[in-house]
Amino acid sequence: MVIVHKHYGSYIIVLATAGLLSCQKAPDAAQGASSASPEAQSAQQSETEIPASTVLWIQLQKDLDSSKLKTGDHFSGQIAEDVILNGKPLVPKGTAVKGRVTNSETAREKGGAGLLSLVLETLTVRGTSYTIATSPVTLQAAPLTEDVPKNDSGKAVTAAQNAYAPKHGILQFFLSSAVRVKG
Repeated sequence: MVIVHKHYGSYIIVLATAGLLSCQKAPDAAQGASSASPEAQSAQQSETEIPASTVLWIQLQKDLDSSKLKTGDHFSGQIAEDVILNGKPLVPKGTAVKGRVTNSETAREKGGAGLLSLVLETLTVRGTSYTIATSPVTLQAAPLTEDVPKNDSGKAVTAAQNAYAPKHGILQFFLSSAVRVKG
């Protein structure tokens, strides 16, 4: 038999009620966390990290010529070979990429050489665009062995030794930092 003093009885009831409420809310909070957790886990599982130094083989969509491009110009291409990670194709062949010219020099005089430096900036996988960073690819022509001939107006004729990559040509880029993509 339990005897409770009238004055302490109300405290015991309040404490018991608080204990019951906390017990009832704890499972609700746990259930909410567990129902959000699979979604969060699913989102994390559906993202895969492509590590730095991964090779991206890019097929160009137009000619790139140092006599026609300037620093800051953009170019586009597509993945020429699937990017495979853990035996699974993560970035399929044909995926669109966009890049930027970081340096362009035209061969203008004897000893000069055309130069074209390129980086990739975006990769669009299954409709989602990702910002990427690659090490620059530099194309350089052989130095001119003679002065560039000039036309009648005194303007230099385009030299054959400008840096050049043909439409449908394939260039090799390396990711300089990892990128997370949905896969």
